[in-house]
Parts: sequence; structure tokens; C-alpha cells
Amino acid sequence: MKIQPDDLNDMGYQLMDSMDQHNLTPFIIRHLKKRTASSAIWEYSHLIALIAIYYMFLHGIHGGEISFGKAFLSLLAGYIFSIIIAPIHELIHYLAFKLMGAKKVTFKVNFKKFYILCNADNFVASSKEIRFVGLAPFVLISAMLILLILISGPQLSFFFMGILFAHTTCCMGDFGILSYLDFHGDNEVVSFDDQVNGITSFYRKRVR
Repeated sequence: MKIQPDDLNDMGYQLMDSMDQHNLTPFIIRHLKKRTASSAIWEYSHLIALIAIYYMFLHGIHGGEISFGKAFLSLLAGYIFSIIIAPIHELIHYLAFKLMGAKKVTFKVNFKKFYILCNADNFVASSKEIRFVGLAPFVLISAMLILLILISGPQLSFFFMGILFAHTTCCMGDFGILSYLDFHGDNEVVSFDDQVNGITSFYRKRVR
């Protein structure tokens, strides 16, 4: 959106919530617990992945394609290796923000709480833009991993499945924010990052 944060009040928007970027978890968990479409997608993605893992074990082991030990170790290796996906995940956020027109996009790394955050400083984003930026890594990385699972041999399939399951879990921050938008669907919600103060602010304008 081509709006400056200082213009929001004059345009009829009111501050609704602020999210502390130094302590994301309470905000994210609170809204993932709400019954929304986004929280359901996140939960069912895990369930589908678990069913797929069960099927892969059943098919691979009983079909004699792979031993339980090799399958389990490959799955575990993929889960651990998923840490390498984090920078790619945030790079996709970065590119999505740039595509939306954000001028200043930076990364914030919190080693203590083990997360990377992509910030678009003072870029006011609409709900549609927030959803696009939030979903882009989940959709692109999941699609790539599912394709690799389908075309790989048994051992590599378990490896990529481990990455897929871990990455889905790591998307909780994105889906927490999307769930927040779902929950406030009766409002026109916009958001912007304040990099200096480490705060993401959500403003609303009632539409119905």
C-alpha cells in the first residue's frame, strides 16, 4: 500500500494490536489456538504429513525397499537439516515484500529464541499483501519438497519428508499472523513493522 504509518489515523484507521518482535511466541500461540481457517490449515498440514510418514513406513518396510532403521535415521536427518531451510524461507519473505513495493527490508536474527524475522520497516501492508508475504514460503517450499519426495528413492524420500514436517512446524509464526487476520475478518486490517522499536503494529478500519 502507498500509505505512510503517520497517515493511518487521518484515514480512519485505529491501532488494534502490537506484536513484540523480541517475544513473538505469546501473540502467535494465542492466535493459533483460535478456530480460524489459517490455524486449521496449519494443524491439518501436520496431520497429513504424519499420515504420509506412516504410509511411507508401511509401504517402504513391508515392501522391502528400506529398513526401519534407515528410514527413521533419514527422517531424523531431514528434520535436523531443516535448519538450513530457514534462510531460504526468509529470503522468500524478502522477495515477496520487495514485490509488494517495500523499500527497506531487513533481517533480524534472535539466536536465544531461535528465529529469523524478515522486517519491512514502515511499509504499510494490506491484509492481502500480508497474506501473500506470509504464505509464499510455505507454498513454494512445501511444493518443492513434495515434488522431491515423489521423485526420490526411499531413503531420500524420508529425508525430504523430515524437512517438510519440520518446515511446516516452523511456519507457525506466519500462520499465527494469518489466523489473527482471519479472526478480525470484519475489519480492514493493515500492518507495518517498526524496526527501531522492534514492534509490528496492526491497525483496523471497520468495514461491516
